[in-house]
Amino acid sequence: MTAQDPYKVIVWGPGAVGRACLKIMYDRPEFLVVGVLAHSPSKNGVDVGEYIGRAPTGVRISTDRETIFALDADVVIYTGARRSTTRRWMKT
Repeated sequence: MTAQDPYKVIVWGPGAVGRACLKIMYDRPEFLVVGVLAHSPSKNGVDVGEYIGRAPTGVRISTDRETIFALDADVVIYTGARRSTTRRWMKT
């Protein structure tokens, strides 16, 4: 990564806080959202831009952990449920 390359970001948990993070990053050239991991099947396949009320980005929200975990990212922003719930979800 050079000084000019954006940080590649995964957002884990696109609820209220995750959506707010996505909105901020959408307008900031130093961030590139490469993936969003959701728990809710209703969010699966939704374009990230459309999810936040903006133009489509081509990045789709996914409920598939393996797909998201395989992405090349610099950082994961976790905005999901409390820790005990996440532990149970990770083990399934």
